Amino acid sequence: MTRSLLHAKFAHHAKILTALNTKAAREPPLMSTLDSLRPGQTGTIVDLDGDEAELCRLREMGFLPGAIVEAIGSAPLGDPLAFFVRGSRLALRARDARKVRIATAPAA
Repeated sequence: MTRSLLHAKFAHHAKILTALNTKAAREPPLMSTLDSLRPGQTGTIVDLDGDEAELCRLREMGFLPGAIVEAIGSAPLGDPLAFFVRGSRLALRARDARKVRIATAPAA
């Protein structure tokens, strides 16, 4: 990625974080799982479920509590799902995405 593209992506995520924090002050966040995000939606990872091997794999990929994650899209048949998290684009099976609990800002 070029420096300007990286800068634009991080600026975009800073705006998202600011929006989440502003809305969170007014209304409590909505809790759901990662597989419920639609392309373009963002959320903040709250917790991970699963056995220790699954948790370790998700953490190593960058799915850590507090990280902002953005849904990018999915494969034509709906699985796997694509996400942007911690500066990387990652694909995750829907069953694994259901193990990642997220908080999303309420719709305006």
